[in-house]
Amino acid sequence: LHSSLPSNQQVHLGSGDPFTPGFPSFNHTQFPPTQSSGLPVIPAQPISANVASKLLSQLTGPVCPRGWQGRLPYVRCVLGRGFTSADGRRIRMGVYNTMTPVLLNNIFSSLEGRIEPGEREESGRKGRV
Repeated sequence: LHSSLPSNQQVHLGSGDPFTPGFPSFNHTQFPPTQSSGLPVIPAQPISANVASKLLSQLTGPVCPRGWQGRLPYVRCVLGRGFTSADGRRIRMGVYNTMTPVLLNNIFSSLEGRIEPGEREESGRKGRV
């Protein structure tokens, strides 16, 4: 991922629909309360590595434990108490994500082998069995 592009990842670490954990999402599914969805309760917004470097490099405070050090180049990991400038700098973050239900279709299929059923073929060559 290029350092100027924001990450297109999600904050839900589980699998499947966070509002029906462990169950398929059908029209008749009763959704549990949002609190039990496994989604974080703090605002989360993906940003690019460049923006993160600019913000993190201006934080002050004691140095982080060694295991907390990230992989952003030229950024010293600190337990931020504030910014290095004395002008009272603050960051305002707005998250305007909307939750829109979308109908998804899962398509399952299988291709039977002609010579040996279940045998894979890779790039026109026989695969390993």
